Order: sequence, then structure tokens, then C-alpha cells
Amino acid sequence: MMILLSLWLLFALARAQNITTNFAEWFNVTTFPKEQWKNVSKLLSEAQEIASPEVFPDFMHRCILVQAYPELGDATSNPGWVTPASPFRDVFFVGQSAWSSWAIDTGNRELLLIDTLATPEEAEKVIIPGLESFGYSGRDVKSIVITHEHTDHFGGLAYFQKHFNPYVYASETTWVAMANSNFNPPEYYNYSKARTLDDGETLDMNGLQMQAYHTPGHTPGCISLTFPVVDKLTQESHRVGLYGGGGIPRSAAAMVQQVNSWTRWSELSRAVGVDVLMSNHQTQDHSLWNLDLLRHRDCEGTQCNIPNPYVIGTDAYVRYSKVMSLCVQVQAARSGVSLSGEGFSKRDAVDENCHG
Repeated sequence: MMILLSLWLLFALARAQNITTNFAEWFNVTTFPKEQWKNVSKLLSEAQEIASPEVFPDFMHRCILVQAYPELGDATSNPGWVTPASPFRDVFFVGQSAWSSWAIDTGNRELLLIDTLATPEEAEKVIIPGLESFGYSGRDVKSIVITHEHTDHFGGLAYFQKHFNPYVYASETTWVAMANSNFNPPEYYNYSKARTLDDGETLDMNGLQMQAYHTPGHTPGCISLTFPVVDKLTQESHRVGLYGGGGIPRSAAAMVQQVNSWTRWSELSRAVGVDVLMSNHQTQDHSLWNLDLLRHRDCEGTQCNIPNPYVIGTDAYVRYSKVMSLCVQVQAARSGVSLSGEGFSKRDAVDENCHG
């Protein structure tokens, strides 16, 4: 027995000595050779102060993780399966871990879909089974809103057009960009039920009123949405804010647009009382965390031991929007890009509102 144990120890030691680290697989340190250090310091300090405590994770993700550790930021949104869920009455998460799709029953079992995932296959294999888990089918999708012209949001659109013929809403800029992308044949853009959304337009679907606003920056055609929801357990009414494109663009001109859009969005959100943070990416609204919390929510009547985590309050939502604006400016300062524009002249006023 001792001989066998000795041989096993020798074998284990030999294996351990052969284990090496392949440093070629490690990601490199992100450097910013043109960084405006003082500006970065000032902006990070301001963003951190505004963020704490409710939106501190959003500050860390957008201002630090995806900028200083982009490989780790990408890893937080690898494609994967997410169990469909309903965080509000008649509102359904039917997306995946890389990008989201939301379905809303507008009444009469007619569904409005926000974004369609990245491919026809994802639409068929992710969205449709998600709808079916709540007793719906693809035939119930009567309307689709596309938030912006990136394929992870409109890639599944042709599947719905081909099989179910819904109305499709997007900004005019997004329609043009989708047509020029050659992602789908032209007939999917020269489409009889294509509709353009003007800035500030209200979609009224069976009494559900959804407001759409142009928020260019992430893409030129990006739109953002607000609409009412009800917590199905507490029966409390809330208002969703879904900013259509939170990712930071690369060019200085687009960054200025994004700062101005976030600034305007914070003002609009306060005016209409947005208190629910929802997004078309789970990394931007914590859907993976939130849906797990909701799955373990224990309620007696309308009293629940876990508050609905999507509900953050109007003040926190406005501060979230301001932090996102500052994170764009942090990225610019890290890159040595100086920004200027209308949005910057409003910063002090917005800051006062955020703390008020």
C-alpha cells in the first residue's frame, strides 16, 4: 500500500511540474497614451458621487470595466440561454444573455415586440419558445419596435416579417441604415407595414401608450422608449425608461451626440416620472440578476420580501442617465478627445436636479 501511495505522489508531483501558464492567452493591459488624466479624474469623481449607491454598479460597468478591461466587459455578455420571465404584468423577457428582446401584451392578446435578437434563427429558437412559455405564439406579434440599426437588434426581423407580417416601427434613419446593410433582401425594407417613428411620437396600441424619442449617439437612428407598467404582485404602477443604445460610440461627433442625448433623456425621464430601468442588453439593466431575484420573490398578497429590482425610483433613474453621460466623457478623456457641444452647457443644471 505504501509503495502504491508513493508512486501516486511521484506521479502527481511530475504532473504538477509539467503544468505551465500560457501567458499568451492573457489579455493585455489597456493603455491610454493620450489620456487627459486630470479630466478623467474629475469626471470619474463626479460620476461616482452621483452614482452612489443605487446606480454604482452601472457606473463601474460603463465608466471602468468596459473601458479599462474591455475583454472582461465583453465576457459579461457572452451568448447564452436565459429563462423567459415576466417582471411586470403583461411584460415578458424573451431574449438571451448577449442581447434582449421584450414582449408586451398591449391588450386582446396582441403583442408588441421590442427588438428581434441577432438572426432569424435566434428569433425562431429563442423568442418564439419564450412567447410560447407564456401561452402566446408568433402569430400574436402584431407590432415590432426596432431601437437602432445594429444587427443584434434587427437581425431577427425578417423571420417575423416572413411568417407573421407585423407592423414594424423604427426611425427613418434606422430604416435607411438597415436597407443599406444588405443583411436582408430589399423586400424586407420595402415593406408595406413599415412605419417611421418621429421624435416624441406616441404609439397607441389598444390603449397602451408608448412614447418614442430620437436619441442619436450610439447610432444615428437610435430611439428610446417610455411606457407604463404594473407590478403584477404589488399592483403598483410604474413607468419604464428604455434607452435604445447605451454603448459608447467611437467618433468625437457621435460622442457629443450621445452626451446630448443622455442629457435630454434625463430631463425627459424626470418630467414623465420614469422609475424603471429596462434595456435591450442585460448588462445595462441587470436582467440576469433581477430575474433571479424575482424568481425567489416571496409575496403574501401585495407584500413582498424582495422589492422589484427593476424599480429604482425616478431620482435614481435620472442620476443613472447623468452617469451614463459622464461615462461617455470619461471615454473621450481617456482617448485624448476633447468634446464640446450644447449638452455640456447644461451640466450644472442637470447636476442640481440629480441631487434634488
